[in-house]
Amino acid sequence: MAVSSLQGKVYATFVCRTEHRHSSSDSSSVNIYYIVNHRGKEFIVGFMSQHVKFHQGNNVLYISSFEDVRARVHVPSLTQQPDKQYDIPAGGVRIIKLPGTTRTGISTGIERKKGIRVTANKPVSVQGMSILDNAGEGYLGLPVATLGTYYIVPTFEVVINAIVQVVAQADNTEVSFKLRLPGRGRVRYGDQTLYNGAAINVTLNDLDVFQVWLTVILAARA
Repeated sequence: MAVSSLQGKVYATFVCRTEHRHSSSDSSSVNIYYIVNHRGKEFIVGFMSQHVKFHQGNNVLYISSFEDVRARVHVPSLTQQPDKQYDIPAGGVRIIKLPGTTRTGISTGIERKKGIRVTANKPVSVQGMSILDNAGEGYLGLPVATLGTYYIVPTFEVVINAIVQVVAQADNTEVSFKLRLPGRGRVRYGDQTLYNGAAINVTLNDLDVFQVWLTVILAARA
């Protein structure tokens, strides 16, 4: 599947390494690899849905730094107290537990303000984990400075389901998904049934989440 954003960067919960080839006149080639630094001052993250039978459990953020730092965590889906600040000592880790309601549901579509923004006055690292009774998943957050507007998303053989999720960094972010589905694979999106080659085009505002959820192997370009 391909995911592309025509206007504004998006955060996707997978990591791609980009290779650029430059061919010179003597037909030789040079491979240039860009190293992505996982430390930064601003992050946008989102927690994916888990197994349909497991609705309980926490979503946990881990924020760490080499220096004394003040971090702010903005969770708009927690309407009563969406903002908190944390002082983190050098070499320390702040563990922030969020309720399971901050995860997305088990469907394809937009979930408004389900994204999370982490900012800090000095570089930090951000990791996340969904912790359930019988399962768990961990994530590495990448800073906003490393985000892009075009992703090719492969997935492995499906055990439960395949998910691709993006979070918008700004209002009026236009995102396009082009689905590549095997055989009779399909995606339910509202009252539509989408098959291989179909496109999903959406406009997201700041910290809105769009998720593609299905039960077959998925390759996507975004």
